Amino acid sequence: MNQNFANESQQLKKAIGSWVQDQTQICQIADNAWEIVTFVQDAMGESIYCFVEQKDNYFRVGDDGRTLFKIDPSASDQNLLDSAEELILADGFEYDANTGEIWAQADEESLVTVIMELVQLAAAISYLS
Repeated sequence: MNQNFANESQQLKKAIGSWVQDQTQICQIADNAWEIVTFVQDAMGESIYCFVEQKDNYFRVGDDGRTLFKIDPSASDQNLLDSAEELILADGFEYDANTGEIWAQADEESLVTVIMELVQLAAAISYLS
């Protein structure tokens, strides 16, 4: 591999990481909980949020019910909710039918991956409506 290309690739990777970091906001909302405003936008052009709560030996990563509420506030479109639920479960997340929350557990090692997967899932679901 060309050494110059390798250096440029590393610089680009750092620049992308810096941009993502600059575009992501994290607010501690409790001793053990954080609200994350991501750089990803949904179908309505709004930032996607996720919430992380640290438990005894794991993290709970969820959307606080925002994703489904935004596409169907009255929770009356059963076909839409069924389609969303299929995506949620196929992606390995849990779904609380009472609150509309999408969530998953993560350990410290998988926390960032689970956050990003939830954000991507929320973006995809937003295009169902």
